[in-house]
Amino acid sequence: MPKFSEPLISGLADANPRLRQTMNRLARSIDQFLNGRTRGDRTPFVLLVRDIERRCSYISNAERDDVIALLREQLTKLEAKQ
Repeated sequence: MPKFSEPLISGLADANPRLRQTMNRLARSIDQFLNGRTRGDRTPFVLLVRDIERRCSYISNAERDDVIALLREQLTKLEAKQ
C-alpha cells in the first residue's frame, strides 16, 4: 500500500520559480479533485512537466520510492507496445 503525503515537490530543484509555483497549485488542485478530504484510501498521482529546455520536473502526493516503481512499471509497458 503506497504511503501518501501532501503534494510534495520533487525534481523541482532546477525549475524556475514560476513553474514551481504553477506545479504546486496544480498538485493541490489535482489532489483535492481526486481525494477531497479523504484520509483512508487515497488516489496517488504524479505530474510530469518538461520545460522548454527539456528538463523534466515532477510533483506527486506519493512517496518517492512509490513514484519510481510506478515510472518503471509504466516504462516497461510503454516499451512493450513499441
